[in-house]
Amino acid sequence: MSFMFKHIAVMNLAFWSEIGSRLNPLQLRRRGAADPASAARLQWLDEQAVLDDPMLDRLARYWRQARQGKALPPVSAIDPFALRFALGHMVVVEPSRDSVEFQVRLYGSKLAYRNGYDLTGKQLRDIPDVETRRATEQAAARVLFGMQPMLMQRHRLLAGEMVDYAALLLPFGDGTPSRIIIALSYPDRHDGSAFEGDRL
Repeated sequence: MSFMFKHIAVMNLAFWSEIGSRLNPLQLRRRGAADPASAARLQWLDEQAVLDDPMLDRLARYWRQARQGKALPPVSAIDPFALRFALGHMVVVEPSRDSVEFQVRLYGSKLAYRNGYDLTGKQLRDIPDVETRRATEQAAARVLFGMQPMLMQRHRLLAGEMVDYAALLLPFGDGTPSRIIIALSYPDRHDGSAFEGDRL
């Protein structure tokens, strides 16, 4: 039995209270709908969705092809060579078996350079910026339980100025998500090969 189904069977009230506190502030919108008042604008992606950002759109197509008719693509589909076009801009997280926490297995080197920190081996809760941490954790929790790709668009304070960015969240796993790719694209992002230091 997968850990997700096992834990759903034994989850207590405190666990669900934690889930509720993380998900309640999160608002979702359908493609084309008016933006909510919150800083994070979120939408589930359907099979026909075409994203404006070439890197994120390529990742979404990769995810669909890797599914091979199943609900989710397997974790083995997270291939560093095949994903080298986005590797430096990716975060790969693993849901905790004991709580709604997300262990960071890979923090792309280009993100580390931009943000000034590397979260590899840490958790999403270690993101220094409170609002970015909250938005990222909430979106990852949605994807974990919704088992669907999600696009998040928001703005954040970075290096003393407000910048807009988009994040694509893609779940991978056998039946239930055991990895989530979070790929981030900033307006001034330059495409290129991944740094040698990026490893899964």
